[in-house]
Amino acid sequence: MTNNDQVTKAVINALNQLKKSTEQAREKKQEKMFQKISFPLTLQKGLSRYTKNQLTKIRRFYDIRGVSNYKKGELQTLLEKKIPLYLESFLQTLDEERFGFLKKIVKNDGMVPCPQLEDHQLDYWLQTG
Repeated sequence: MTNNDQVTKAVINALNQLKKSTEQAREKKQEKMFQKISFPLTLQKGLSRYTKNQLTKIRRFYDIRGVSNYKKGELQTLLEKKIPLYLESFLQTLDEERFGFLKKIVKNDGMVPCPQLEDHQLDYWLQTG
């Protein structure tokens, strides 16, 4: 086996390992996000499932300023009050695909089976609360 063959084999092995690790991380992220939920799910209960970092991303999405030093509970309470105020303008920004996804959820009484979302789609819904 030549040196080039060994290098090629090593690169292929590394890429396969990276692909496997990435898929495992994606599955773990989705499992965490789509844990069993009890219904009815209120905004308060939904936000309580988020980490402080995730709540901060939601706050930034809605451009809520002056609260970066809030603790998780304080931030959660603030978002519970603010998100409904931003709902109409948020809905107006949705593209057809995202709006259709929300319509599907509403038609099914707030429930849909665990959707197969791409990472960027999942991140979007996480960051918008």
